[in-house]
Amino acid sequence: MSLARNTVNQLKQNNEDLEWYPTTDEILCCMWDDLAKSVEDRDDRRSYSSDKDLQYRTHYSGEERPKLLVDSFLDIGAGDGRVMLNIPERKYDIVIANTFGVEKATFHADNLINDGVWLLGRDYMNITLIDKKHNIVFSNPPYSIFKPWCEKLLNEVEAQYIYLVIPQRWKNDEHLSELIKNKGAFEVVGSFDFTEGAREARAKVDLIKITKNVKEESLFSKWVTANIGDFKKTEEELEVREGREKKRRELELHQDMSATLINSYNDDMQHLLKTYRALNEVDFGLLEQLNISRDIIIGNIATSIKNLKYKYWQMAFDNMTTFKTRLTYSTSSKILSDMKAFEGLDFNDDNIRNIIIWVVKNFNNHSEKQMVKAFNDMTYFGKVNAYKSNEKWTESNWRYENGMPAKYSLDYRVVTTGSSLGRNNFNSNDDIYWGYNERSDNLVSDLSVVGHSLGFPNKGLNFQIDFGKKYEILQDNGKVLLTFRMYKNKNLHLQLDKEFLKKFNIEVGKLNNWIKKPSDIQEEFNMSEDEAKAYFSNSQLRLMDATSVKLLG
Repeated sequence: MSLARNTVNQLKQNNEDLEWYPTTDEILCCMWDDLAKSVEDRDDRRSYSSDKDLQYRTHYSGEERPKLLVDSFLDIGAGDGRVMLNIPERKYDIVIANTFGVEKATFHADNLINDGVWLLGRDYMNITLIDKKHNIVFSNPPYSIFKPWCEKLLNEVEAQYIYLVIPQRWKNDEHLSELIKNKGAFEVVGSFDFTEGAREARAKVDLIKITKNVKEESLFSKWVTANIGDFKKTEEELEVREGREKKRRELELHQDMSATLINSYNDDMQHLLKTYRALNEVDFGLLEQLNISRDIIIGNIATSIKNLKYKYWQMAFDNMTTFKTRLTYSTSSKILSDMKAFEGLDFNDDNIRNIIIWVVKNFNNHSEKQMVKAFNDMTYFGKVNAYKSNEKWTESNWRYENGMPAKYSLDYRVVTTGSSLGRNNFNSNDDIYWGYNERSDNLVSDLSVVGHSLGFPNKGLNFQIDFGKKYEILQDNGKVLLTFRMYKNKNLHLQLDKEFLKKFNIEVGKLNNWIKKPSDIQEEFNMSEDEAKAYFSNSQLRLMDATSVKLLG
């Protein structure tokens, strides 16, 4: 049974067979060759107003094969992602920097996220695409609804090139034909059927290419005019409505936090649009005197909408406590930085699910790295225990002749130098301890995160300290995870719970490939054969389950 047939059966079992007929390689080859030729022959290579244009390079970094470079590709109704992810072999290389998709079937959509595709939404008919730009937009829609599907696409999508695979009867529809003609220069690149496709069908289709008219007003600008106002001058000054201060709402604890955030977001978006609509009631001549042009207003509206979306995504991340308690400061900063790509997404149920799947995937990618980093940060020349299996190394002379052993475990008492717990953790005003507003970048905080990851949930470093005083990080069960003292000379004295330390040492040993079999654990950590087998076969590292997406409410 073919892979496509297996996929169709899976979709049918999930009641998600939304007329998925995979685009054939014949159609894809025709599209890519047409696109490469269009870009290669184009005279004005900067005619499109996106940040990054399409490029066709005949010589690239000394390589012989030409390259077609695409910054942004969106597939609406992306299916299994084959259009962007399984590109047929050509005489040139195709490099797509950013892949975006819209897909309703959960089976396809979740796989697309794991394959690195940014989902802009799942339910195509209920998302907004008016505020986004792409180099290429492709769609092979369900043919039973191809007309309303294409009408929405042509009215909302802005792209340098649009490729549509639609039934040849589109020519008989006057309204759709007019929309296509008005969108820009168009041509039928090829005509095909699916009799030899991965899923056979008798449909006769055209591959249509629409090239953007660079002089045409942007779709977002048109949308602002239609939904907010055209900001034209008025002969008569209108009475300005009295401004109303926006009420600041504090989010209450709610069993379904996502619903609370979504409702608040929708209220704020409506208030934002209502505020901008009010500008249309002002004599525009007065705004011009303040150097406020129509283009400036349109730009500010786009920025305000983008900022509002990102604000709510940040609030969602801040409420993912299960996720945040298992990240060190540096890892959290890295993932949050990568999340910038989400700032233009609509804030709704579908996209919250998409992002949580993305968060889980990236957490698991970083979890092992941050554990090894904490281990390395604790490594001190005189406070490690060498593995017995080290070659050409003796305890009597290692400090002076052989240096650090190649394989080692940490002692339960550790002293590090050059540490800082962050200014916000101290009762002191000493400027040498510089910290962060919310979370501190320090070894104690990192170790509490490692504890969470290894099955020792704890309270973390959530209190201020004094120099030289002994403090404890407590587990949720009341036991001590670690004790520490911090001194003004930046020496940090640590003592770790022995069971926590044992799991820490073994897990890092496995990650560093120092421990390759159960007998290595038995020999190096003086435990029974059964214990060693249990530690080796059952990873102590608690990764997140990608199927459990209930991180937010």
